[in-house]
Amino acid sequence: MKKLVDMTLPLNKMLKLECTFTGAQKVSVSWYKDGKLLCGSDGYNTKVSNNSCILEGLHKPNKETTGKYSCEISNSYGTAICHAQIVADPESARFVKKLQNLLIPMSQKLKLECAFSGAPKISATWYKDGEVLNASNRYNTKLSDNSCIMECLHECKKETAGRYSCEIFNQYGTDLCHALVNPITEPARFVKRLEDVSFPLSKKLKLECTFKGAPKMFVTWYKDGKQLYASYRYNTKVIGNTCILECLHACNKDTPGRYSCEVSNLYGTDICHAQITTVTEPARFVQKLKDHSIPMSKKLRLECTFTGAPKLFVTWYKEGKQVYASYRYNTKVIGNTCILECLHEANKETSGKYSCEVYNAYGSEICHAQVTAVTG
Repeated sequence: MKKLVDMTLPLNKMLKLECTFTGAQKVSVSWYKDGKLLCGSDGYNTKVSNNSCILEGLHKPNKETTGKYSCEISNSYGTAICHAQIVADPESARFVKKLQNLLIPMSQKLKLECAFSGAPKISATWYKDGEVLNASNRYNTKLSDNSCIMECLHECKKETAGRYSCEIFNQYGTDLCHALVNPITEPARFVKRLEDVSFPLSKKLKLECTFKGAPKMFVTWYKDGKQLYASYRYNTKVIGNTCILECLHACNKDTPGRYSCEVSNLYGTDICHAQITTVTEPARFVQKLKDHSIPMSKKLRLECTFTGAPKLFVTWYKEGKQVYASYRYNTKVIGNTCILECLHEANKETSGKYSCEVYNAYGSEICHAQVTAVTG
């Protein structure tokens, strides 16, 4: 019903022939090449699916694939045969996607890629300005099934500019493509600039901005026009494309001012500024004391947390009378937490109104807890 047809087969394609038939059962199928019966051991797979006869080559074509293929069908009532002349075409190496001229920022790494087709086995060679590029600490070249890739392992510089070429070849032919590459001289500039901000005196100042530009980049920080250096007061660092200035101590009266960050490279300079002010933060409680009952077999422990600009002071009271650290009480401040500990188990004298007061130069606050010692 559908006969074989003559065809030219590229060497990178697998041979597959198919025809369809009709006829009374039982139908037998035989395949031939140049008049010789083909068996599975000859490098072919034959099968019958519904009313289709199929012949598949198990290996990629070569010069021996060329020939006259025949399919013969027969049943008790007759025989039919059809033929196809198959020519294995040696496909020369050629580019499907060629290199293109490229402008690339000097802050990036060059990567060139092109795609090809052709009969195996295909090899590739890369050139820069006519000289062979070999894989090294500067370049990486690789070849996949149908693409050639060349990567520069370092960021672009002026020596990156030039004419890059890729040559592919197999035993049937050669192809060559080129690309002119020119790095873009990228001046230093800020992507995210400093912004004016007010900091509480209880916090440590941290300023951050981001930049881009061709290497090599230099970063300098200033306060009120005077250069800042890494010291016991400041830490300056660059992480990736981010400049960071950190004050190592909490803000004080010397912190306010105009902070500036300058970035520069061979191609330009950029600077940004931020006016920093400090907020006088009065002492206040974040977590206050709470009333509670305590069994006489337990030791009383009271705790509250606070915030505020330094320098902060803490005072404890019981029934309005100041409590000092002694053989009966231990008072301490850990971070922003005030703690009062009774060193002995609770008794009837433990009951009462306990108060904690925090204060600094900008204000004070007090909180209370009614403590009841209970039996049991």
